[in-house]
Amino acid sequence: FEEYDLLFDMEDDPGETVNIINEHIDIASELKAALSQLPTNDAVKARMNENWKIYDFMQIAQTPSHKLMAQFWNNSTEESKKLPLDR
Repeated sequence: FEEYDLLFDMEDDPGETVNIINEHIDIASELKAALSQLPTNDAVKARMNENWKIYDFMQIAQTPSHKLMAQFWNNSTEESKKLPLDR
């Protein structure tokens, strides 16, 4: 859709009324190259879903069950037996 590409001089034309892309092909090429390096919407959504799965897992992992807490504080787990007794 290159026929729809637009470039404006925001200082001289804040209303974006004059497309100057044909006069500044070099700038347009640099901007297109930079845009092509950005991840696609699908890649961003996939990464967000992955991050939410990790977040959800960490929330669950940080919420010990009452049974595990009781075992820990009663020194009935291997991990609790390794801790100093002055707790």
